[in-house]
Amino acid sequence: MKKISLMLVLLFIMATVMVFGSIEAFAAEYITINSPSSSTYNRADIYVSWNSSIITPYYLTLTDTSVNLKVLNNLSMGIQKNYTIPKKYLYEGHKYKVTISASSSQVYPSSRSFGINLSSTRQNIVTRGDRMNSFTWKPSKDVRKYGWTPSNPIVYRANELQTGIPYSKTWKKTSSSNTSSSPYYVPWNYTNARYFEEKLQAPDFYSVCEGAASSDGKTTPMYGSDCSTYSGICWNIDGETSPTKFLNGSISTKVGTSNDTAYKKLARLSPGDVVSTSGHTMVIASISYSGGKILFGCNEQAGSNCARRSHDSDYFINGGYSGVCKIGLEQDYTWRWQ
Repeated sequence: MKKISLMLVLLFIMATVMVFGSIEAFAAEYITINSPSSSTYNRADIYVSWNSSIITPYYLTLTDTSVNLKVLNNLSMGIQKNYTIPKKYLYEGHKYKVTISASSSQVYPSSRSFGINLSSTRQNIVTRGDRMNSFTWKPSKDVRKYGWTPSNPIVYRANELQTGIPYSKTWKKTSSSNTSSSPYYVPWNYTNARYFEEKLQAPDFYSVCEGAASSDGKTTPMYGSDCSTYSGICWNIDGETSPTKFLNGSISTKVGTSNDTAYKKLARLSPGDVVSTSGHTMVIASISYSGGKILFGCNEQAGSNCARRSHDSDYFINGGYSGVCKIGLEQDYTWRWQ
Protein backbone atom coordinates (compact mmCIF):
# COMPACT_ATOMS: atom_id res chain seq x y z
CA MET A 1 0.00 0.00 0.00
CA LYS A 2 2.81 2.36 0.92
CA LYS A 3 4.52 1.74 -2.41
CA ILE A 4 1.29 2.46 -4.30
CA SER A 5 0.76 5.74 -2.38
CA LEU A 6 4.32 6.84 -3.04
CA MET A 7 3.97 6.09 -6.75
CA LEU A 8 0.77 8.18 -6.90
CA VAL A 9 2.54 11.16 -5.26
CA LEU A 10 5.43 10.88 -7.73
CA LEU A 11 3.02 10.71 -10.67
CA PHE A 12 1.23 13.83 -9.38
CA ILE A 13 4.51 15.77 -9.10
CA MET A 14 5.57 14.71 -12.61
CA ALA A 15 2.24 15.81 -14.03
CA THR A 16 2.56 19.17 -12.28
CA VAL A 17 6.02 19.76 -13.72
CA MET A 18 4.82 18.84 -17.22
CA VAL A 19 1.89 21.25 -17.04
CA PHE A 20 3.35 24.21 -15.14
CA GLY A 21 7.08 23.81 -15.73
CA SER A 22 7.96 23.65 -12.03
CA ILE A 23 6.44 23.17 -8.61
CA GLU A 24 7.19 26.84 -7.88
CA ALA A 25 4.29 27.82 -10.16
CA PHE A 26 2.01 27.23 -7.18
CA ALA A 27 3.96 29.66 -4.98
CA ALA A 28 2.57 33.20 -4.76
CA GLU A 29 4.95 36.12 -5.21
CA TYR A 30 5.08 39.82 -4.39
CA ILE A 31 5.23 42.38 -7.16
CA THR A 32 8.64 44.06 -7.25
CA ILE A 33 8.38 47.83 -7.75
CA ASN A 34 11.52 49.16 -9.43
CA SER A 35 10.59 52.82 -9.51
CA PRO A 36 9.93 55.32 -8.07
CA SER A 37 13.22 54.62 -6.35
CA SER A 38 13.77 57.95 -4.59
CA SER A 39 12.02 59.19 -1.44
CA THR A 40 11.35 62.67 -2.88
CA TYR A 41 11.02 64.26 -6.32
CA ASN A 42 10.56 67.69 -7.78
CA ARG A 43 7.06 68.14 -9.19
CA ALA A 44 7.10 66.43 -12.59
CA ASP A 45 5.84 63.27 -14.29
CA ILE A 46 6.85 60.25 -12.16
CA TYR A 47 7.73 56.98 -13.90
CA VAL A 48 6.54 53.77 -12.21
CA SER A 49 7.70 50.27 -13.20
CA TRP A 50 7.35 46.84 -11.64
CA ASN A 51 8.23 43.17 -12.18
CA SER A 52 6.40 39.87 -11.76
CA SER A 53 7.02 36.50 -13.40
CA ILE A 54 3.30 35.92 -13.85
CA ILE A 55 1.42 37.30 -16.85
CA THR A 56 -1.76 38.82 -15.47
CA PRO A 57 -3.66 42.14 -15.61
CA TYR A 58 -2.29 44.76 -13.20
CA TYR A 59 -3.90 47.73 -11.47
CA LEU A 60 -2.40 50.95 -10.12
CA THR A 61 -3.70 52.99 -7.19
CA LEU A 62 -2.21 56.35 -6.19
CA THR A 63 -3.07 57.66 -2.71
CA ASP A 64 -2.27 61.12 -1.41
CA THR A 65 -1.35 60.11 2.13
CA SER A 66 -1.09 63.74 3.25
CA VAL A 67 -4.87 64.04 2.96
CA ASN A 68 -5.94 60.36 2.84
CA LEU A 69 -7.59 60.61 -0.58
CA LYS A 70 -7.14 58.50 -3.70
CA VAL A 71 -5.91 60.24 -6.81
CA LEU A 72 -6.12 57.12 -9.00
CA ASN A 73 -8.05 54.03 -7.91
CA ASN A 74 -7.42 50.61 -9.46
CA LEU A 75 -6.43 52.09 -12.80
CA SER A 76 -6.23 49.16 -15.26
CA MET A 77 -2.74 48.61 -16.68
CA GLY A 78 -3.50 45.47 -18.69
CA ILE A 79 -0.40 43.27 -18.75
CA GLN A 80 2.03 46.20 -19.09
CA LYS A 81 4.41 46.76 -16.20
CA ASN A 82 4.98 50.50 -16.27
CA TYR A 83 3.06 53.76 -16.04
CA THR A 84 3.93 57.44 -15.92
CA ILE A 85 1.98 59.39 -13.29
CA PRO A 86 1.18 62.77 -14.84
CA LYS A 87 2.51 65.85 -13.07
CA LYS A 88 -1.00 67.28 -12.78
CA TYR A 89 -1.91 64.69 -10.12
CA LEU A 90 0.96 65.67 -7.82
CA TYR A 91 1.04 68.61 -5.40
CA GLU A 92 4.10 70.20 -3.86
CA GLY A 93 4.67 69.33 -0.22
CA HIS A 94 2.42 66.24 -0.37
CA LYS A 95 3.31 62.57 0.22
CA TYR A 96 2.06 59.72 -1.94
CA LYS A 97 1.79 55.93 -1.99
CA VAL A 98 1.62 54.01 -5.26
CA THR A 99 0.20 50.47 -5.02
CA ILE A 100 0.40 47.83 -7.76
CA SER A 101 -2.02 44.90 -7.53
CA ALA A 102 -2.94 42.04 -9.88
CA SER A 103 -5.92 39.93 -10.90
CA SER A 104 -4.09 36.69 -10.14
CA SER A 105 -4.35 35.37 -6.61
CA GLN A 106 -0.76 34.20 -7.04
CA VAL A 107 0.48 37.78 -7.03
CA TYR A 108 0.53 39.88 -3.87
CA PRO A 109 0.27 43.70 -4.17
CA SER A 110 3.20 45.96 -3.34
CA SER A 111 3.45 49.66 -2.46
CA ARG A 112 6.08 52.38 -2.66
CA SER A 113 5.94 55.83 -1.00
CA PHE A 114 7.45 59.13 -2.15
CA GLY A 115 7.04 62.86 -1.61
CA ILE A 116 7.03 65.96 -3.79
CA ASN A 117 9.47 68.75 -2.92
CA LEU A 118 8.54 72.40 -2.56
CA SER A 119 9.74 74.76 -5.26
CA SER A 120 12.21 77.39 -4.09
CA THR A 121 9.47 80.04 -4.35
CA ARG A 122 7.09 78.14 -2.08
CA GLN A 123 9.91 77.29 0.30
CA ASN A 124 10.83 80.99 0.52
CA ILE A 125 7.23 81.85 1.45
CA VAL A 126 7.37 79.42 4.35
CA THR A 127 10.87 80.54 5.35
CA ARG A 128 9.90 84.23 5.55
CA GLY A 129 7.18 83.33 8.03
CA ASP A 130 9.48 81.09 10.03
CA ARG A 131 12.04 83.88 10.35
CA MET A 132 9.45 86.32 11.69
CA ASN A 133 8.10 83.63 14.03
CA SER A 134 11.53 82.87 15.50
CA PHE A 135 12.74 86.47 15.79
CA THR A 136 13.55 87.29 19.44
CA TRP A 137 13.56 90.72 21.02
CA LYS A 138 13.68 92.23 24.51
CA PRO A 139 12.06 95.60 25.25
CA SER A 140 13.79 97.89 27.72
CA LYS A 141 10.38 99.20 28.85
CA ASP A 142 6.89 97.74 28.90
CA VAL A 143 5.18 97.78 25.49
CA ARG A 144 1.41 97.75 25.40
CA LYS A 145 -0.02 94.80 23.49
CA TYR A 146 -2.81 95.09 20.96
CA GLY A 147 -6.10 95.52 22.82
CA TRP A 148 -4.56 97.04 25.97
CA THR A 149 -7.05 98.83 28.22
CA PRO A 150 -6.80 100.15 31.78
CA SER A 151 -8.96 97.21 32.90
CA ASN A 152 -6.90 94.76 30.82
CA PRO A 153 -3.33 96.08 31.01
CA ILE A 154 -1.62 93.46 28.82
CA VAL A 155 1.99 94.28 27.94
CA TYR A 156 5.26 92.87 26.62
CA ARG A 157 7.22 93.17 29.86
CA ALA A 158 10.47 95.03 30.09
CA ASN A 159 13.61 92.89 29.95
CA GLU A 160 11.64 89.72 29.14
CA LEU A 161 12.62 87.86 25.98
CA GLN A 162 9.86 87.86 23.37
CA THR A 163 9.61 85.52 20.39
CA GLY A 164 7.89 86.59 17.18
CA ILE A 165 7.01 89.94 15.64
CA PRO A 166 4.21 91.54 17.71
CA TYR A 167 0.64 91.88 16.50
CA SER A 168 -0.02 95.48 15.48
CA LYS A 169 -2.70 97.40 13.60
CA THR A 170 -0.92 100.72 13.34
CA TRP A 171 -1.58 102.96 10.38
CA LYS A 172 2.06 103.34 9.38
CA LYS A 173 3.29 106.43 7.53
CA THR A 174 5.92 106.35 4.82
CA SER A 175 6.09 110.09 4.17
CA SER A 176 5.01 113.37 5.74
CA SER A 177 2.05 113.52 3.33
CA ASN A 178 0.45 110.45 4.89
CA THR A 179 -1.94 111.21 7.72
CA SER A 180 -4.22 109.14 9.91
CA SER A 181 -7.12 110.18 7.67
CA SER A 182 -5.18 108.97 4.62
CA PRO A 183 -3.49 105.81 5.90
CA TYR A 184 -1.08 103.63 3.98
CA TYR A 185 0.28 100.21 4.85
CA VAL A 186 4.03 100.23 4.57
CA PRO A 187 5.65 97.88 2.01
CA TRP A 188 6.46 94.36 3.16
CA ASN A 189 10.18 95.05 3.55
CA TYR A 190 9.44 97.70 6.20
CA THR A 191 7.71 95.30 8.57
CA ASN A 192 9.85 92.19 8.32
CA ALA A 193 12.20 91.01 11.07
CA ARG A 194 15.17 93.11 9.94
CA TYR A 195 13.19 96.34 9.94
CA PHE A 196 11.59 95.54 13.29
CA GLU A 197 15.02 94.91 14.79
CA GLU A 198 16.15 98.35 13.61
CA LYS A 199 13.06 99.99 15.09
CA LEU A 200 13.80 98.61 18.55
CA GLN A 201 16.05 101.67 18.88
CA ALA A 202 13.57 104.13 17.37
CA PRO A 203 12.50 107.10 19.57
CA ASP A 204 8.81 106.26 19.07
CA PHE A 205 9.10 102.50 19.64
CA TYR A 206 7.49 102.78 23.10
CA SER A 207 4.93 105.44 22.12
CA VAL A 208 1.25 104.81 22.69
CA CYS A 209 -0.57 104.17 19.43
CA GLU A 210 -4.33 104.40 19.69
CA GLY A 211 -7.42 106.13 18.42
CA ALA A 212 -7.07 107.50 14.88
CA ALA A 213 -3.51 106.16 14.64
CA SER A 214 -4.84 102.60 14.93
CA SER A 215 -6.78 100.99 12.09
CA ASP A 216 -9.59 99.91 14.44
CA GLY A 217 -9.20 102.46 17.26
CA LYS A 218 -7.69 99.98 19.71
CA THR A 219 -4.39 100.45 21.49
CA THR A 220 -1.68 98.69 19.51
CA PRO A 221 2.12 98.50 19.42
CA MET A 222 3.74 101.12 17.19
CA TYR A 223 5.62 98.48 15.21
CA GLY A 224 4.59 94.99 14.09
CA SER A 225 2.09 93.49 11.66
CA ASP A 226 -1.48 92.26 11.47
CA CYS A 227 -2.51 88.97 9.85
CA SER A 228 -2.82 90.14 6.26
CA THR A 229 0.32 92.29 6.38
CA TYR A 230 2.21 89.29 7.76
CA SER A 231 0.82 87.01 5.01
CA GLY A 232 1.69 89.66 2.42
CA ILE A 233 5.28 89.73 3.69
CA CYS A 234 5.44 85.95 3.31
CA TRP A 235 4.14 86.27 -0.26
CA ASN A 236 6.58 89.14 -0.95
CA ILE A 237 3.68 91.46 -1.79
CA ASP A 238 4.70 95.11 -1.83
CA GLY A 239 2.12 97.59 -0.58
CA GLU A 240 -1.24 97.29 1.16
CA THR A 241 -2.72 93.89 1.83
CA SER A 242 -5.97 92.82 3.46
CA PRO A 243 -8.03 89.62 3.76
CA THR A 244 -10.25 90.98 0.98
CA LYS A 245 -7.27 91.46 -1.31
CA PHE A 246 -6.27 87.82 -0.83
CA LEU A 247 -9.79 86.71 -1.81
CA ASN A 248 -10.72 89.07 -4.66
CA GLY A 249 -8.43 87.54 -7.29
CA SER A 250 -6.09 90.50 -7.66
CA ILE A 251 -3.08 88.63 -6.27
CA SER A 252 -4.37 85.06 -6.00
CA THR A 253 -6.19 82.14 -7.60
CA LYS A 254 -8.78 80.06 -5.75
CA VAL A 255 -7.73 76.50 -4.95
CA GLY A 256 -10.19 73.74 -5.86
CA THR A 257 -13.22 73.43 -8.13
CA SER A 258 -16.98 73.65 -7.77
CA ASN A 259 -17.08 69.83 -7.87
CA ASP A 260 -14.92 69.57 -4.74
CA THR A 261 -16.37 69.28 -1.27
CA ALA A 262 -14.99 71.74 1.29
CA TYR A 263 -12.65 69.00 2.53
CA LYS A 264 -11.39 68.18 -0.97
CA LYS A 265 -10.69 71.85 -1.69
CA LEU A 266 -8.52 72.01 1.41
CA ALA A 267 -6.83 68.77 0.30
CA ARG A 268 -5.46 70.60 -2.76
CA LEU A 269 -3.55 73.17 -0.67
CA SER A 270 0.23 73.15 -0.57
CA PRO A 271 2.70 74.91 1.73
CA GLY A 272 2.95 78.52 0.59
CA ASP A 273 -0.77 78.86 -0.11
CA VAL A 274 -3.00 81.08 2.03
CA VAL A 275 -6.31 80.37 3.76
CA SER A 276 -8.50 83.37 4.43
CA THR A 277 -11.89 84.67 5.53
CA SER A 278 -12.99 88.27 5.24
CA GLY A 279 -11.40 88.88 8.63
CA HIS A 280 -8.31 86.69 8.94
CA THR A 281 -5.52 85.17 6.85
CA MET A 282 -2.75 82.65 7.50
CA VAL A 283 -0.09 80.89 5.42
CA ILE A 284 0.02 77.10 5.04
CA ALA A 285 3.46 75.84 6.12
CA SER A 286 2.96 72.06 6.34
CA ILE A 287 0.29 69.44 5.65
CA SER A 288 -0.31 65.96 7.05
CA TYR A 289 -3.14 63.60 8.00
CA SER A 290 -4.20 62.09 11.33
CA GLY A 291 -7.36 61.05 13.10
CA GLY A 292 -9.65 61.52 10.12
CA LYS A 293 -8.58 65.14 9.53
CA ILE A 294 -6.02 67.07 7.53
CA LEU A 295 -3.58 68.78 9.89
CA PHE A 296 -2.12 72.09 8.77
CA GLY A 297 0.88 73.84 10.24
CA CYS A 298 0.14 77.53 9.71
CA ASN A 299 2.37 80.57 9.88
CA GLU A 300 0.01 83.09 11.41
CA GLN A 301 -0.04 86.55 12.96
CA ALA A 302 -2.63 86.45 15.73
CA GLY A 303 -2.90 86.99 19.46
CA SER A 304 0.23 88.74 20.71
CA ASN A 305 2.87 87.41 18.30
CA CYS A 306 3.24 85.61 15.00
CA ALA A 307 3.95 81.88 15.32
CA ARG A 308 3.59 78.46 13.69
CA ARG A 309 0.22 77.16 14.88
CA SER A 310 -1.77 74.00 14.13
CA HIS A 311 -5.27 73.96 12.67
CA ASP A 312 -7.21 71.05 11.21
CA SER A 313 -9.59 70.75 8.27
CA ASP A 314 -12.66 70.94 10.54
CA TYR A 315 -11.44 74.29 11.90
CA PHE A 316 -11.16 75.75 8.40
CA ILE A 317 -14.45 74.28 7.18
CA ASN A 318 -16.42 75.46 10.22
CA GLY A 319 -14.74 78.87 10.07
CA GLY A 320 -15.62 79.43 6.41
CA TYR A 321 -12.01 79.67 5.21
CA SER A 322 -11.12 79.62 1.51
CA GLY A 323 -7.80 78.48 0.10
CA VAL A 324 -5.93 80.63 -2.42
CA CYS A 325 -2.68 80.29 -4.33
CA LYS A 326 -0.38 83.16 -5.27
CA ILE A 327 -0.69 83.98 -8.96
CA GLY A 328 2.12 82.20 -10.77
CA LEU A 329 2.24 79.24 -8.35
CA GLU A 330 -0.95 77.52 -9.49
CA GLN A 331 -1.11 73.71 -9.66
CA ASP A 332 -3.69 71.64 -11.55
CA TYR A 333 -7.02 71.70 -9.70
CA THR A 334 -9.24 70.40 -12.53
CA TRP A 335 -9.09 66.61 -11.97
CA ARG A 336 -11.41 64.86 -9.53
CA TRP A 337 -10.48 62.91 -6.42
CA GLN A 338 -11.48 59.22 -6.59
